[in-house]
Amino acid sequence: MLTVSGTGRLTADPEKKTTAQGTSVVSFSIAVPKNFKPKEGPDADFFNCTAWRNTADYIANYGHKGDIIEVSGTLEIKKWEKDGQKHSDANVVVDNARFWGGKSATTETAAQSVPAETTPVSPPGMW
Repeated sequence: MLTVSGTGRLTADPEKKTTAQGTSVVSFSIAVPKNFKPKEGPDADFFNCTAWRNTADYIANYGHKGDIIEVSGTLEIKKWEKDGQKHSDANVVVDNARFWGGKSATTETAAQSVPAETTPVSPPGMW
């Protein structure tokens, strides 16, 4: 198991679903800026993420496209074969998340997502 953490911007509003057993799950992706400006291609890496239960509810309730989010969890690699071709996909299974503000940040979400002794700020290198 590989533990990962990162800070990026939500690329779209999180999509919350509920399993047949009533468990909340949310899927989303984040754009994490690269430390260098490439000559070609995007200046960010994109990561697919999944969160469950209370973490899913928190992200779905307070996350919006463009918001800065810090996540930590484990890296999951899915492998499958379709039409004779092998495929794989990496996904971060999020255990913890915290919003740092963004395009749609409000005083309410900042107060609920960041400890009172901390002032929300954009991490270095964020757009």
